[in-house]
Amino acid sequence: QVLARQLAVDTSRVVGIRTRVVNRMLTADVLDPVPEGMGEAEAVRGGDPREAFRTAIADFDQVIRRDPTGALAYNNRAIALRSLGEAESARGVDPRESFRNALADLDEAGRLGLDPGLVAGNRANVHRYLGDAEAACGNDPRASYRAAITDCETALRHRPDALAALLHRG
Repeated sequence: QVLARQLAVDTSRVVGIRTRVVNRMLTADVLDPVPEGMGEAEAVRGGDPREAFRTAIADFDQVIRRDPTGALAYNNRAIALRSLGEAESARGVDPRESFRNALADLDEAGRLGLDPGLVAGNRANVHRYLGDAEAACGNDPRASYRAAITDCETALRHRPDALAALLHRG
């Protein structure tokens, strides 16, 4: 968020920073939930935003291959996977695999030391979507919703000012 403000970017849409090496120099890009001109615009035009999310996931795959200890890359790939799952769900495609992969990436981000409040808040969001997907498939969503509540409580323990976690927890 600090870097986003320094770059005069709308911080309400920032989900992370994408780092990459260009000419042996590390560069960083502020990531919106949907990169500018991709995905969201496709959805507005009636197109399919999933390719934009798959591209973002592939970008994070490369970053993780280069540095498998980069917790933020796992977090950001999880956000892209969650977004892919949302787009799949909107098109009648079962999104549960995308959501489960997002949770696995968030587990890895936490294991690698990313802020536990951030990880728990993101996990809560994914668990909520997974619960909705389970219900849509005729399965019992309660385990996912309980996990979302637990994650919200964890996020609030680490970040008492996490308004999103408070609102999602109910």
